[in-house]
Amino acid sequence: MYFIGYHGTSEASAVNILTVGVQERFLPPTGQIGRGFYVAKMNGKLPNWGAEQATAPSRARQPRFVQIVSWLTGEARNPWLDSSAKRTILKIYATRPLLRCKWNIMNSGDLGFLKAALYNNGGPGLDLAGDGQWLQMVIPPEELQYLRARRDDGLFEMPQNWHSKEART
Repeated sequence: MYFIGYHGTSEASAVNILTVGVQERFLPPTGQIGRGFYVAKMNGKLPNWGAEQATAPSRARQPRFVQIVSWLTGEARNPWLDSSAKRTILKIYATRPLLRCKWNIMNSGDLGFLKAALYNNGGPGLDLAGDGQWLQMVIPPEELQYLRARRDDGLFEMPQNWHSKEART
């Protein structure tokens, strides 16, 4: 299998993905770079941001005491926190190289990504070497069948299928 990247979501969604796989019917109708399943290159800002987006409404509805228990013990150990409010990071693998993925850069924390989008060695474009940490990709519905997911074990992996499409564009 090829390691693709990380996907941040809620615990409830993670269990569903781990049990039956990524399903087209659960994909949002649109996205930043098109319809599909979003994966981030690095386990950091982007997957955590995705997990926070997926769980924000559920976490906001939790009583204050449940929020304090989460802060003290961690979300995974909090028996009062609903699974739709627990943030989860998954590692995403492909059973074959993916051919129709779309790429984009994104950094939810600041506007530094604009520099990467506008300048590449003095000209327009994306500098994959320098700005690759901000890469996210969307996997189109027709390639979901080739995806497998596992829980993030906290160990870093190097993507094995990362630059397959960019080398030709």
